Amino acid sequence: MHEQMGDYFRSEWEKTFGPDIHTPEMRIDEPFMKALHLLDGEWETCSVENFHEGEHGGVHFSAANVRLDHVYQRGTPHEGFETCSSMVFRGLVLRCAARVSAASPVLAAARTADGPRGILTGHAVFDRSFCVTANSKQDAACRLTPRFIDFLTKFDRDVEGQILSFCWEGKIFSLVLETDFGIATIASSVDLSDLDAARRSYIRSLKELGSVLDRLIEGPALTDVVEREEYGRTENDR
Repeated sequence: MHEQMGDYFRSEWEKTFGPDIHTPEMRIDEPFMKALHLLDGEWETCSVENFHEGEHGGVHFSAANVRLDHVYQRGTPHEGFETCSSMVFRGLVLRCAARVSAASPVLAAARTADGPRGILTGHAVFDRSFCVTANSKQDAACRLTPRFIDFLTKFDRDVEGQILSFCWEGKIFSLVLETDFGIATIASSVDLSDLDAARRSYIRSLKELGSVLDRLIEGPALTDVVEREEYGRTENDR
């Protein structure tokens, strides 16, 4: 299919998001996924599909579908072993250029029963859902403002999927969604012999990606930051 419609796919991507570029700082690969500490110790292999990089609403971004698998041996010494794998994560990874730089990396990952306590924000629902790590509580508070937490709660409710991780590092905000949504692809339910249906499905996937990006751009994730010296001051003090 990609051999047959590759030129069409590239043309539609460029019409929607501009030239498909690849820059080192916006990569999505196995080392990046390990740096997120997503499901630490639960997976051994990482597959990245449909990686693309472009621009939307004036924001430089990259996106890819990612799958993480646990690989293990099954069998007995007498009968022999076979290598098996089971999927532990499938979803969408987004990285966007922010308008302000984080003082230090701030990482949030879905909280697990045996995970560390992390930095608490004082927002009960958020703290139950995510474990936050940063160089200091103050650095985390500069990014995890009440406005951002309210935005994230609504974003998680509105999009197709569940947020498993997000982070700021430098001027890049990254987000991991557990979802079946595929970007720049044709839905598995489409009859590939129907080229018109395949084209419509591909365009629909681009529009859905654009819709997710619109939500991020409209929210505080790429713009808001509380300066360190303002942390802890009340609105009346400002």
